[in-house]
Amino acid sequence: MNKLKNNKKGLDYAVLLALVVLPLSLFFLVFRINGLIDETRYIGPTQFSMLDDAQEAEKIMLYIDQSAKNSIEPSLFKFASNGFFYDINECGNYGRYIIWQTKDKECYPDIYNNFSYFFKEEFSKYLNNYTRIKLPKDNYVIITSKNSLNGYPIKDLSLDIENKKYKVGDYLFTPYFTQKIDFEEFEKTAEMSKMIFNRCADANETEECINSEIISNRLVDRWSFEFDNYVALFNVITGKNVEVYDNNKLEQKELVIMFGLDFS
Repeated sequence: MNKLKNNKKGLDYAVLLALVVLPLSLFFLVFRINGLIDETRYIGPTQFSMLDDAQEAEKIMLYIDQSAKNSIEPSLFKFASNGFFYDINECGNYGRYIIWQTKDKECYPDIYNNFSYFFKEEFSKYLNNYTRIKLPKDNYVIITSKNSLNGYPIKDLSLDIENKKYKVGDYLFTPYFTQKIDFEEFEKTAEMSKMIFNRCADANETEECINSEIISNRLVDRWSFEFDNYVALFNVITGKNVEVYDNNKLEQKELVIMFGLDFS
């Protein structure tokens, strides 16, 4: 009899398990699966957006780096042609030639700082041409040294991280760049011009003195000048060609340093 009662209790427990506990377990399992699906729907698009942003950021950084490289040669051409000055200096100019020294003043250029103005002008043209996002053209501090040019962004660039077309964050990146450049020829030209002026400023025959200095320093193949109203107008051939856009056409042009010394 007791055995029968025990069997009945076991049967009642099995029925309770089948009718109550098992459906509740299935309900919570389905609820958890639905929750995971919703969670996946939320995280998935965000991750894909971040991946797209990372790829886009890489493209932008490559574009900026190549733009910096492409900006150097036309900047050098303008830099040399304008006597290393972006604006007129205190010594003035004689026609197209910027004067570096007079008997009253020395106006020799700050080569590294002045070049950055020409570079920024060319570099900003490339930044303006990028259409995927707006690249701020005044976002860089340009630092030049004897052998390199470095661009440090003032602010990071950002891309929107989106989920279901709604912005959920910012993807920040720093498009720093560095390029090789050689200023040695420019420095030597400024130093030599100063020496020529100091040696010839009080000479009886200024033009002959300048000629003598050019010959004695073995500069004949690269240095030439015209003497007009006691102003020596120099053209210094660097022996380098640079690519420059002229009338929307890319051309190879000789890099020539132009400046004047006023002996009047």
